[in-house]
Amino acid sequence: MTTPFFSGEAIGWAFCGLLWIFTGAAAVKDTLTAKIPNKWVVPGALLGLIANLARGALLAKASLPLWMLPTGEIGYGILDGLLFSLIGFLFAFAGMFLFWILGLCGGGDVKLYAAVGAWLGWKYVAYVWIISVVLLWLWLIVRVLARGLQPGKVRASIRASKGEAAKGKNGIRLTYSLPIFLASIAVCLTYFAVELGLKEPPKIAATPGVGHAPLAAIL
Repeated sequence: MTTPFFSGEAIGWAFCGLLWIFTGAAAVKDTLTAKIPNKWVVPGALLGLIANLARGALLAKASLPLWMLPTGEIGYGILDGLLFSLIGFLFAFAGMFLFWILGLCGGGDVKLYAAVGAWLGWKYVAYVWIISVVLLWLWLIVRVLARGLQPGKVRASIRASKGEAAKGKNGIRLTYSLPIFLASIAVCLTYFAVELGLKEPPKIAATPGVGHAPLAAIL
């Protein structure tokens, strides 16, 4: 049996909805201005932290399993949510910081991804990263091919995509914000489908010879 992520369906939708609003707004802002300001990312990360504190407390109150700590005590639930969020933030920041050093993303992408880590923890934010990288490269391939298949044009398009999202009119701007938004939706709808009421829980097959005997047999 997998550990529940939410204490109820309504809590799950509220959590995912706030995450999608945050990442969607960041994607729109980045698309329009080529920037993801700190005044957006910092509150978004703090909101993710608070959401996990509340999520952990509700899980503990319902005596449902927590991520690391024993359940049944709200204090443990809050601490569990804090650890979940902080480890997710640090994991995401460290991974994306390496990409920034290699010139494969911008500083705003690092902060946005770290903020999503504060929401989803290290495991689910890793899924977000994998999906977002695939989406980003698919988008880049489409853009490169749209400019023409001649070797010279392909090489020029690839050069234009390197470093900081080409500032010239002929450049191809790479940004993780939109792929992160789409990947966040995909991860939530996939891994939390049962808890969001979108999918029936898997049925557990009965073990032969185990279970309650029919009442008639007992009598």
